[in-house]
Amino acid sequence: MRCGRLSQSAADVLDEVISLFDQAVSARESRARIKMRDELAARAAAGEGRQALLDEILPVLVDSGIEDEMVGGLLRNTIGTERLRAAVAQATGWLPRGNGHLAMLGGRRPAQVERRQKGCPAGLA
Repeated sequence: MRCGRLSQSAADVLDEVISLFDQAVSARESRARIKMRDELAARAAAGEGRQALLDEILPVLVDSGIEDEMVGGLLRNTIGTERLRAAVAQATGWLPRGNGHLAMLGGRRPAQVERRQKGCPAGLA
């Protein structure tokens, strides 16, 4: 009888520890998700200026009435060298896989995903 209560208590403690661990992981994921959303919004806002610049450059590039030798000078004169240099300086690399969510979790996969995949057949993981 005592052994049964002891094993039940141990199981209850283990369940509580797992629950607390899952809560901690969920909180970390939530913070990472919020941080990722904010960084993606900042990236999108910064990209608006570069998109506007591209909208000015493309019509000049596709205009067959402008000689190829004249395109560079025309763009530098109309858009301005400083604006072009600023756009180059603002350039960011490509987004990492998962839009950076994995990197914000410290480079590791969420523990829930790890545990789920361990129990899945190889074809489903």
